[in-house]
Amino acid sequence: MLEVQKASKSCVGDGIRVKIVGVGNAGINLVDRLTTERATRWETVAINTDFQSLAYSMADSRIPIGTKITHGLGTGSNPELGREAAIESQDAIQSVGENTTMIIACAGLGGGTGSGVVPILLETVRAHGVLAVTVLTLPFSFEGTRRMQQATDALERIRSSTDAILIFENNRMSEIVQLEANIGETFSRSMDFLTQACTTIARLIFGTGPMQTTLGDLAVVLRPNSDGASLFGFGSAEGRNRAHDALRHALENPFMDRGRLLADAERLLIYIDGPSNLLLSEVQTTVQEVLESCNDSTRILLGIQAAGLSSIPVTVSLLGTCRGTCSPLLPGGSPSPHAFTMTSVSPFISSAQPQESLSPEVGVLGTRPNEKVDRYSTTSEWKQFPFNVATREHLEKAGSAIVRGEDIDVPTFLRMKIRLK
Repeated sequence: MLEVQKASKSCVGDGIRVKIVGVGNAGINLVDRLTTERATRWETVAINTDFQSLAYSMADSRIPIGTKITHGLGTGSNPELGREAAIESQDAIQSVGENTTMIIACAGLGGGTGSGVVPILLETVRAHGVLAVTVLTLPFSFEGTRRMQQATDALERIRSSTDAILIFENNRMSEIVQLEANIGETFSRSMDFLTQACTTIARLIFGTGPMQTTLGDLAVVLRPNSDGASLFGFGSAEGRNRAHDALRHALENPFMDRGRLLADAERLLIYIDGPSNLLLSEVQTTVQEVLESCNDSTRILLGIQAAGLSSIPVTVSLLGTCRGTCSPLLPGGSPSPHAFTMTSVSPFISSAQPQESLSPEVGVLGTRPNEKVDRYSTTSEWKQFPFNVATREHLEKAGSAIVRGEDIDVPTFLRMKIRLK
């Protein structure tokens, strides 16, 4: 089901004032990137209980909270301290929503500041009529059960206090990079991904064109009371097949799974942004490709902007929500029958660059899928080290290693007659 939305003049353009608010260290890292790479008319705000970290932020505004509670030292991953810090600094948090149309709150859940402060921030600004979109990350599985539980508890409170929500799992974002990538590269690429998500949301709001999108569209597509996983993809391309290639890039990221997740999409927004010479046929073909992979009951909204210079690339953005867990595989491990069949391409690589792909018959470790490797095989061949004759005779005649009357070649527990339990 495809819906073309027309925005009211009160919802777009110069009348909107958007603030991107980073809460806690993870949120501030993202806000700092958005400050330096500012692509549209947004303001950035950093909120933290860790004053030392806050001092280095490049955000337009920096708000320290919880001086009496945390003494500027952070929450020690305790969400209750984060909540108390937000309540203590209620006036400062309330100032975030002054003369503001919408905030995009960014945070990593699982720690103390993000998990404790974000629900209070959202409740406060929405009480004053400010719309709220929330972009969140969930912890890696290796961070432990306690941290994941804190993130889950915070997420439940946030769902009831936001107008729209995008949730990204760190485990899935790590799939952006190769297995051998170092941790610095992994976090950098994940930050690229989150930056693009926030930029896409802002571009949807500020964009103008024949088919505009509104804040209401975001609220419909990213409905917070849904338990389904978030969908997000972004791609850009130039050249003869620019629209098709841009869609391919959008699908080639962990939160689209090469288009397989479209079959489970409950709501989806397709936003196409391009130069003034963008063709109707390009739009039509792109939308049709998406529709063919979606379920018949998927609610689809379409937005188009074509007002840029002829030299800019075509970009395709996909935002939405899945039904249930949005698993990329069907029971038994087989791909969805609706899956796109495209060559694997990183969402951050230009379409002009040559692509490398692994053979589907060879795993990432260089073994075939059905090839068994015996890690504990006892079959081996013993060989003697090739000593020359003189060296061998010298070693064979060497006496025991006697030091202070003790043979140190004998294990200590035997020499000291220690009984092992």
